Amino acid sequence: NKKTNIVSDCRPLTEWYLILENVGKVSAKYPVVQIDFKGAYFKENDFPGWKAIRHVNALGWFGFQWLPEENIIIHPDLPMQLPTMYFSGKYIDNIPLEITITMVADRFDKKNI
Repeated sequence: NKKTNIVSDCRPLTEWYLILENVGKVSAKYPVVQIDFKGAYFKENDFPGWKAIRHVNALGWFGFQWLPEENIIIHPDLPMQLPTMYFSGKYIDNIPLEITITMVADRFDKKNI
C-alpha cells in the first residue's frame, strides 16, 4: 500500500511453500502441522492436502491441519515439503493478520487437536 508503506501478506497468485525439518538428533514419528489464521477466512477445500478443522459459521474456515496419509518418520536433517498453500488477493486484504503454526510429533494423540 503506497499510503501506509505496508506490504500486504498475500498478493494475487501468492503461494506458501512450507518445509518441515527435524533439527533434533533423533527421528520424529507421526508429525502434525496446524495453521490457524486470525482475521482471515477460507473455504473448506481452498488448500488441497490440508484438512479444514476450525471455522466460524458465517465467515468460513480459519484452522487447517496437515497429517501424513501414511506413518511417516521425519529424520534429522532431511527436510520435507508440505502441500503448497495457494492464495488469491481476495483472501487477505489490508487487515492485520496473525498466524499461529503448531508442529508436534511423537506420542501425540491426534484426536485431541
